[in-house]
Amino acid sequence: MKGLRSCLMGATLLLPALLLAVSGIIHLQNGRYEEAAFPVPLDQSLNFSLSRAAYIDAANILRHTNIDDGNSQLSMAEARFYSGAKAQYLVSEAETGLAHAPASAEGWAFYAEALEDIEPAKAAQALGEAFTLAPYDFFWAGHRAQLAARLWNYLSSETKNAALRQAQILWSEPRLHDEILLLLDKPDGGKLLTRAYANEPDTIRAINRFVSARRHQLQFEKS
Repeated sequence: MKGLRSCLMGATLLLPALLLAVSGIIHLQNGRYEEAAFPVPLDQSLNFSLSRAAYIDAANILRHTNIDDGNSQLSMAEARFYSGAKAQYLVSEAETGLAHAPASAEGWAFYAEALEDIEPAKAAQALGEAFTLAPYDFFWAGHRAQLAARLWNYLSSETKNAALRQAQILWSEPRLHDEILLLLDKPDGGKLLTRAYANEPDTIRAINRFVSARRHQLQFEKS
């Protein structure tokens, strides 16, 4: 009996070390896969566009990461989405990722995009979560403003106010000025920008002058 008790005590003492070792192996493997997928996960976080082939390669690599690594699961779902996979097949992957990484503002914004044409009301709620977690996000500001413009009728009043503040960042931050052109190219993008500066007609005129000049410059560079 004493021998059995000693064995059980020894096993109990070894259990934490064993769990730490297993956890360490999982993190090491995940790190290797994430490194192999580089720079796609980073560029997605920075909202940089890549080739379809790059997204496909990254998604295939990230499929091997542990399902409990929420950020890796979200990166995989995003890569699959931007490689051309249908949104309805990615919703469950995004939900799995968010279950393990609920503080990912990028993940919630992507989840909103995946749900946009499937469940717009739920997509609006997801976008609200993204604004709550990171109300002044820089890299995804343009992307989130575009989403807000398309989902406007489904947004809560609180999320609408957050969306207007996000749209204002596109003008207040000079490095994001080109995002205004992308916003205006999307349905209802102009309405969102007009709402954001409803009481500032001079700002609206300044934005219009910038847009006109910038489009002319881009057209000239193409010719």
